[in-house]
Amino acid sequence: MADSKISELNALTEAAAADEIAIVDDSASETKKITFDNLAGGASKTELGYVSGVTSAIQTQLDTKGTGDGTVDTSGAPVTNDFAKFTDANTIEGRSYSEVRSDLNVEDGADVTDAANVEAAGAVMESLADAKGDLLTASADNTIIKTSVGTNDQYLAADSTATGGVSWKDVPASSTPLTTKGDVLTRDSSADARLPVGADGQTLTADSGESLGVKWATPAGGGDMLKSVYDTDDSGTVDASESVIGRARKETAGTIAVGKVVYLSNYNVPGAFPQVELADASSAATMPAAGIVTSTITDAAAGTIVSAGAATGLDTSSWSVGDILYVSPTTGELTSTRPTGAAELVQEVGVVFRSDASEGMINVIPNGYSDASIDATDIADGTVTDTEFQYINTLSSNAQTQLDAKAPLADPTFTGEIGIGSVNVSETELGILEGATLTTTELNYVDGVTDAIQTQLDDKIENVEDDTSPKLGGNLDVTGTSLVTTSNGDITLAPNGTGIVKGELKTFMVQLLANDADQEVGTAIGGDFRISSRAITVKAVRAYVDTAGTTGTSTIDINEAGTSILSTKLTIDSAEKSSETAATPAVISDAAIAADAIITIDQDAIQTTAAKGLKIAIDYVIA
Repeated sequence: MADSKISELNALTEAAAADEIAIVDDSASETKKITFDNLAGGASKTELGYVSGVTSAIQTQLDTKGTGDGTVDTSGAPVTNDFAKFTDANTIEGRSYSEVRSDLNVEDGADVTDAANVEAAGAVMESLADAKGDLLTASADNTIIKTSVGTNDQYLAADSTATGGVSWKDVPASSTPLTTKGDVLTRDSSADARLPVGADGQTLTADSGESLGVKWATPAGGGDMLKSVYDTDDSGTVDASESVIGRARKETAGTIAVGKVVYLSNYNVPGAFPQVELADASSAATMPAAGIVTSTITDAAAGTIVSAGAATGLDTSSWSVGDILYVSPTTGELTSTRPTGAAELVQEVGVVFRSDASEGMINVIPNGYSDASIDATDIADGTVTDTEFQYINTLSSNAQTQLDAKAPLADPTFTGEIGIGSVNVSETELGILEGATLTTTELNYVDGVTDAIQTQLDDKIENVEDDTSPKLGGNLDVTGTSLVTTSNGDITLAPNGTGIVKGELKTFMVQLLANDADQEVGTAIGGDFRISSRAITVKAVRAYVDTAGTTGTSTIDINEAGTSILSTKLTIDSAEKSSETAATPAVISDAAIAADAIITIDQDAIQTTAAKGLKIAIDYVIA
C-alpha cells in the first residue's frame, strides 16, 4: 500500500466493527475501510475462504488435473439448456436439442406415439401386438410386422411365401402307403413301404433277399401258424399226444440232471407237487421208474419229466437207434444191457429214436415191463419154461426129500391099506375098471358122472374145427400158456354188441386247448390228428375240461375225413367237467376208422360262461 495512492481505492467509507481491513489516513486524521465487496469484486467472505491454505496459483494447479476429475469439454460450444453427453469415460460434452435429436434419429417435432415415427427411430410400438399369441416377425431388413396367432393345434412353420417368413399350419393327416385290409407297413432301404397281405395260411417270414426284408410264405405243415407250437417236430401228431410231461421237485437237497431216470418218492401236499429221486434197478425201494428228466430238477425248483412218449434234447450218443433202454443198477442211469443180478429188477424205460450227443430222443414206454422173476433162459440150458419154474413156488421144504418119500408110479409097493382120498366110486362105476391100471387122478375123472360117459362123449364133436360156432359155458383158462396159431395166422377177438376186448383196449387222448383258454365255437380245433396206422374200431369217446362252464351245454363233434362219427354229439353239462356225467350220452354211429384217417374235432356249441381247456379221449381196438 505504500506504493499506492489513496485515490486508487474505491468507496472509502467509515470503518465499522465488522470490517476486516482498516486503512488510516494520517494526513486527514480520518480512519477509512475497504469492504470485501470492494476488494473481491463481490466475492463473499465464505467464498474468499475457499482459497485458504492454497500454496500456489489455483489456475496452475487446475491445469495440471486430469479430465477424469470432471473437466467439461466445451468443444461443442454448449449453451443454455444443452444436454450433457459423455464422449468417452471421462469427458462430458454439452449437446443442444437439435444435436440430441440427431443422435436419437428423431425428427424435429416427431410424435413418439405415432408408429411411423417410432419405426423411423428403429423402435417397435407395443401396440403392434394386440392379441394373445401374436408374434413379431421381420418382413425385410429392419422391418417388423405382426404374425397373428393361429388356431388351436396348428403349428408354426417356415414359409417363404408368407410376408413374415413363417405361417401357422394345420397338422397334416397321417399319411400311409397302406391301401388294403391286412397290408403290413414296413420299410425298404430308404422309405416306408407297403407289403401287401399274403394268402390265407401264409406266415410272415424274414428274408434278406427281399427288398423289404420280409415276405409272406407258406410254412412247412401247410400254412398252420400254430404248428410250431403244438407239433414242434413236424411229425403230424400233436405234441400233447406224443409226450406225457409232468413237473416235480427233488425230495431231498441237491440237483437231478437232464437224462437221469427217476421214481416218485413222495408228494408235497402244501405245495401240491410230486417229489422224485433217482431210480436204481438194484433197490426195490427206488422202483419202478416214473420217467426221464428233460429239464434240471432241484429241491427248490421244479423240472420236467417225460413219463410217456418222446423225451428230447438228451445225450443218447452211447446207444444206437432202436436200442431198448432199462433202469440201470447204477443209480439214476439208463442202460441198454438188461439187468441180470439176483436182486436187480427189470424195467424197460424206452427205445432210442435218435442217437445224438445233444438232440437225442428216447420214446418213453409208460409202465414199462418190470418184474422180479427169473427168466427161464437164465437157468441151465433154457429148457425150463417160466410156468414150469413156478411149480416150486409153493414148496415148503426140500423138493427132492419130498419126492423120495413118494411111491413110484411104476409097480408101486404099498403096505397097509390104500386110500383113494375123497373119491367115491360106485360098484357100477368100478365095473369099467376091470383089467385097467388107473391112477388116483384118473379115477377122479369119473367122480360125479351121472350118465354113461361114452354116451355123453358120443354127443360131443370130435374137435372144435367141426363146430362153426362153438361156445364156452365158463371162463377159458389157458393155465399160464398162450393162445397160438400156426402159419403166422391172426387171432381175431370180436366181442358182440358194445363188448370190448379189455386186454386190447387202447386210448388216444389229445389236449386241444390250454387249461386257461376259453372254449370257442370252431372247426378242426388244433388241426388234424391221426390215431393209428392201422384200421381201428372206436369203442367209446369222452371229453373233459379244466374249468367247468355254466348255463347251457358244451357240444363237441368228432369227424373222420370231415364226416361225423357220432349220431349224438359229446356234451358237457353246466357246471360239469366231463362228458361222462352228461344227461345225454354220446352215441357212436360210425365206429370203423380207416388206417391213417384224418381226425378233426369241432366245437359246435359253448356255454354262456365258457368252459376253459379241452381234452378228447377215444377208446379203440385194432380192427
